[in-house]
Amino acid sequence: MKARLAIALALALTGCSGATVTPTIPATTSPATTTSGTATTSATPVPAETPSDSSTPTVTTDPLLTLGGRAIGDRPLGSTPQSLLEPDLVARLGKPKVGATQLCQVAGDRNRFALVDHAWGGLTVHYGRRGAATLAIGWEVALDRVPDGLRLVDRLPWRPTFAALAASDGVEVASTAGVKRARLTGRAISYTGEVGASSPDTVHGGPELTCQ
Repeated sequence: MKARLAIALALALTGCSGATVTPTIPATTSPATTTSGTATTSATPVPAETPSDSSTPTVTTDPLLTLGGRAIGDRPLGSTPQSLLEPDLVARLGKPKVGATQLCQVAGDRNRFALVDHAWGGLTVHYGRRGAATLAIGWEVALDRVPDGLRLVDRLPWRPTFAALAASDGVEVASTAGVKRARLTGRAISYTGEVGASSPDTVHGGPELTCQ
């Protein structure tokens, strides 16, 4: 009996020692993302921020003022108040000389209105009062005293000859009361001078005016 128990005990011990135990493997952690057990995030380099340009854009003003038969610069004749045009002229040419009030009328129109001239050397701007408004009506330039900073519309010359004007298309040449006038009908610009002179002495823009 004791022998059987010894044999059974020996077999039981043999079975226990022969059992296979699977070891537990701890989860591996990439050495690139951990250091001493603390996770480290691999960061992508952030490019330096480009500073935004918060400066105010520079507004470039045309250094030359264009005189046309229907506008001075971008201000239409006949509808632009003096208060809108005059500051630009003063900024460019200085303080004007103000003439006496005249009664004038546009050629072909019987209605008369008060007109005052503002002069900057050889440039004169005509301001007419229409009701409660004072509007820029026209201008003229003495060709022997053209102020700096002016140009004629469409690159028209300052000092053409009457012969050259008469040979151009769209120009009407006439003489009256000792004055010769070459009118560019499509541009509302006229060159005037003494009858018999080879070249004009004045150029005008806007409607023809008769004043007293």
